[in-house]
Amino acid sequence: MINESQDRRQAERRFDQKNVEQGTVMPILKVEMLSGRTKEQKRELAKALTAEMARVTGNKPGTIQVIFAETSSANWATGGILLDEQEH
Repeated sequence: MINESQDRRQAERRFDQKNVEQGTVMPILKVEMLSGRTKEQKRELAKALTAEMARVTGNKPGTIQVIFAETSSANWATGGILLDEQEH
């Protein structure tokens, strides 16, 4: 039983390493930011982040996902104070 388990883990590591080397793993970049960016800004950011991730990791651009999570200032706090209640 132990040998089967060890063999399976070794095979999984070889599979993972092969996919990393081929750039076929699926990295996901999650960008959390305040709401208000335009679609064009997000498009430009997604393109830049994808290109840089592909350059650094060797992943194929088509395997890289970028997720934008936008939050209102009423739902984001810094220093214990909601952003929409902070004095600027």
